[in-house]
Amino acid sequence: MDSPHISVNFKFNDESLQWLQENLAEIISDFERDFPEEGGPIHRHSQSNSSMKFQLSPLAIQIRKFLRKLNFTNVHVQLFGYKSNDKKICKIENIHIDNPGLIPLPARFNVLIEGNDNSRMHWWDIDMNHKFIHKTNTPIGTRWQIPGSPALQVKLLGPPDYSSGPLSVIQQTGDFVKTDVAHCIERDGEKRFIISTQIHHPWKEITEKVQKWKNQ
Repeated sequence: MDSPHISVNFKFNDESLQWLQENLAEIISDFERDFPEEGGPIHRHSQSNSSMKFQLSPLAIQIRKFLRKLNFTNVHVQLFGYKSNDKKICKIENIHIDNPGLIPLPARFNVLIEGNDNSRMHWWDIDMNHKFIHKTNTPIGTRWQIPGSPALQVKLLGPPDYSSGPLSVIQQTGDFVKTDVAHCIERDGEKRFIISTQIHHPWKEITEKVQKWKNQ
């Protein structure tokens, strides 16, 4: 499969860093205590007061301005978290296809704001029409995914068709990642928080525009 991952240089400005300093600790504490799964979007409903408030934050504004420079205008900025655990071993998380509103999402732009750089992603070149993909109800909504535990999912699918190197490094890089095929993150047990922006543009368009921008 063609590369589903593009790394770019990215760092937050002083205003965004100040917002993180003032808000991130409480966000992490609330997420670790209240979120019903190991990982997922912190604001699960895009029209909720908390989600709308986050859209006005310096981080969200900076991300949208950056993506607008690349002519990506159909975007939605989200905050994602992954809980810490006691095992502290690298493991693969649930294999799934991103589907806000049950519509496959072509891509995301992810920027790490808390955690280490020991994480990577894996992709399988199958879409939502594949026989192994099932619509599944979870505590945080309906998801297109492979049945069973991550270990059983990998056994069913076999080795990934593509694996990334290390993902986003804080205040250095961000990642454009393809999300309309089966994919997952592999991480250790440290908590991990990212700004993850939905990009509703075709992956081919994204790769062409990003590579052109990188080559300027």
